[in-house]
Amino acid sequence: MDTIDPKLNLATLKPGYGDNAFTTTVDENRVVKFTFKSINLPWKSTYGDVASSGMFIYTIRLKPNLPIGSQIKNKAAIYFDLNEPVITNSTLNTLVASSNGTTGIASNNFAERRVMIYPNPAGNSFVVSVQSTGDANGSMSMYDLSGRVILKKDVELKDGLNGIHQLTDGIQAGVYILRIQAGDQQFSEKLIIVK
Repeated sequence: MDTIDPKLNLATLKPGYGDNAFTTTVDENRVVKFTFKSINLPWKSTYGDVASSGMFIYTIRLKPNLPIGSQIKNKAAIYFDLNEPVITNSTLNTLVASSNGTTGIASNNFAERRVMIYPNPAGNSFVVSVQSTGDANGSMSMYDLSGRVILKKDVELKDGLNGIHQLTDGIQAGVYILRIQAGDQQFSEKLIIVK
C-alpha cells in the first residue's frame, strides 16, 4: 500500500513491470494498493536476496507548474499474509533546475551527492550532471536491480560541473542504479527508464 503525494497527478498512475501478476486499486484517500495473490518467494537464507525478492514498477507524473524546490515524499507498507506491515525507507525527491534550463528530480541529499540525472524518469536518453572537485578520469556504470552491469563507459570529468549524455537504445524500461567513479569520488543515483 502506498499513499501518493498530493504533488503527483493520480490520474497518470500507470502500473508497469512486475515479477508476478498483480492488481492495482486506488481509494478516495490517494492510497494505492498493489495486490499479488498466491506468490511464494523462496527462503532468503537458502536462495539469496535476488531469488527471494520481488519487485514491480509504476510511473506517475508530477502535477503541472510545480515550483522549483517542490518536495515529493514517499514510503510504502508491505503486507505479507496477515502479519504486521513492513514499512519501507522514506524517500525525498526535490524538483530542481539544471544549468541548461530543464528540470529534473534530485534524490535525497542532492547537495551532498553532487549528482543529478535528468530527465528522470528518462525516455530515449538522459544526462548525468556531476559536480566534480578536480579533474579526474573515471567511469559511469549502470546496474539493474539484480546487480548485473547494463553498461559501462569511461568518462573524463573536469573540475566543476560536467554533463554526461547517454542514449538508452537497447536498454529495457526499468529501475537502475547509475554509479559514477572519478578518482576517489563515487556517486550513485537511481534512474528510471520508461519507453
